[in-house]
Amino acid sequence: MWVLSTDRAELHSFRTPEEVPGGFAALSHTWNNEPEDGPPEQSFQEVRKIQERCAKDGTNPRDFVGEKIRRCCELAQKHGFKWLWIDTCCIDKTSSAELSEAINSMFHLFRGCLGFLDRRWFGRNLGLLHTLCYGHFLLAII
Repeated sequence: MWVLSTDRAELHSFRTPEEVPGGFAALSHTWNNEPEDGPPEQSFQEVRKIQERCAKDGTNPRDFVGEKIRRCCELAQKHGFKWLWIDTCCIDKTSSAELSEAINSMFHLFRGCLGFLDRRWFGRNLGLLHTLCYGHFLLAII
């Protein structure tokens, strides 16, 4: 599984959620497909490109990712998390195997972690998340 470091928004790979030191916060996206929803979600590939560019010039990728990723990193870090999982950028959707694995392990990914949700998420998706994570998920509404 891929997670972002909260201090630098760099993608790191761990074999299982249990291997992520100290656990991780999680953000599930709100399909920003319409202009009124704000800027489009950044993909795994876009975040990797930012990370690679920053590795070359010594800058912090967190300063160049979108506001949603940056603010979630900051909030998770404020709550003591070093790692963050966001489904829009921590799943390589060009890999059918990785996408399938992520879908099949959603309950496991969210189990026992702190999640931050955008208020708009409730109207569309809370039922699914609640079903997957009932009793294992602490919500912070942003």
